[in-house]
Amino acid sequence: MADKPTYQELEKRVQELEEEILKKKDAEEASRESEEKYRILFEKANIAIFVVQDGIIKSPNPKILELLGRAEEEVTTRPFIIFIHPEDQALVQDRHVRRLKGEEFPSTYPFRIVTKAGDSRWVELNVVPVSWEGNPATLCFIHDITDRKETEEALRQRDELFRLVFRTSPDSICIVGPDEAYIDVNEGFCADTGYTRDDALGVTAGSLNLWADDGDSEKLRDVLRENGEVKNFEARFRKKDGSITTSLLSATTFKINNADEAVSTITVTREIGDLKKAEESLRESERNYRLLVDNSADVIWRMDLDRNVTYVSPSIEPMRGYSAEEVMAEPWEEKFVPDSQAVAADAFSRADSSEDPVIFEAEQPRKDGSTVWVEINVQKFIGDSGDP
Repeated sequence: MADKPTYQELEKRVQELEEEILKKKDAEEASRESEEKYRILFEKANIAIFVVQDGIIKSPNPKILELLGRAEEEVTTRPFIIFIHPEDQALVQDRHVRRLKGEEFPSTYPFRIVTKAGDSRWVELNVVPVSWEGNPATLCFIHDITDRKETEEALRQRDELFRLVFRTSPDSICIVGPDEAYIDVNEGFCADTGYTRDDALGVTAGSLNLWADDGDSEKLRDVLRENGEVKNFEARFRKKDGSITTSLLSATTFKINNADEAVSTITVTREIGDLKKAEESLRESERNYRLLVDNSADVIWRMDLDRNVTYVSPSIEPMRGYSAEEVMAEPWEEKFVPDSQAVAADAFSRADSSEDPVIFEAEQPRKDGSTVWVEINVQKFIGDSGDP
């Protein structure tokens, strides 16, 4: 017959039992705290969390309900695939089924969901295979990436617009790297210089001997280094065939991939050789016109609609004795003797409203006190500003 435990042994056993009970209580309390922390995290998380099992969403957190704009009973009683955008349903369904079979797939990928209001939202799914209530399932985490997708689309459209402008602009557009070698050139560059794109890529303007005046490249480099941009820099360039043309160049510097030091440049160049020739022809025409007018025996004068004389040829002085400056400063009523003022006023009024010349005779005073009879031909014309 076994010996009865001593009092000391019973006391020790009681202490051990008490310690086991305390440990169990501590473990249960820790478990409750852990479950409470998980519940708070699950309910307050800023990402959607849910389980998909047998094609149905289970245990959805508030964020997924908010994202879909639906109540919990709507989400947990329907196939999860109906909440996916029709164009993305096949992709999501296929990956879900094959993942449950154990096939390897990227755990993160984007697709679109459809809210109760019918709006599409881009989301990014991160999925983990799990066992839920003893059966295979997937634990899903979803981030709303609609803003990011819209930003990416805006950037894509901007880049596409830049490429379209770059390729189709008749102006010469070039992207030059930090070493001044061409990274890219457009069709306008090829048309202006005679070089092909393959000729230009990887080499510098200096290598192609494009600068007609070596000092211009240094000036441009200095301005870009100081200001980061230049506008309407006039320079002469040498084409592949050796001919020289004048162009206006605008450029700005930028950094590729946010490089600290490496600075690239985009340039836009427009040929103005024909414009320069036209301007020179216009200046020559104006010189010839001025020579003709200033040396004409007839008096030629110009006035605005307020009857202010803005030009009078030098031949006025032999005829009336007044210098051209004196006539331009002369009041209207002093340009004609009193008997001719009404005739002149009527003629000028008729000329204002007619495209045809108006011819009339009038008597004008001379500086020495005498008078002279003149025939005046008045013709309205449109000035450089577009006004008569």
